[in-house]
Amino acid sequence: MKNDVTKRIEEPVIERETNRRIKSVTVTFGPHHFVNVSLKDGKVVCAMGATHHGVLFEASEVMGPFEEAVNLLMKSYPHRAF
Repeated sequence: MKNDVTKRIEEPVIERETNRRIKSVTVTFGPHHFVNVSLKDGKVVCAMGATHHGVLFEASEVMGPFEEAVNLLMKSYPHRAF
């Protein structure tokens, strides 16, 4: 059976600081999608995209840019909200 990349979830790639704290987690899935959560300039950021393009949101605070984006998606796609 041929490996169907449209139905894949790769092992997470975890980068750690020298003190072993997590610095970045990336999950690649489907044909070419990814989600990356990382620390940048002391803040948590979340990048989502396909191949080499996507969006990046700061995710360090309640009702910050990331949560605003989630709320916008929920309003745009109410049948997919949970």
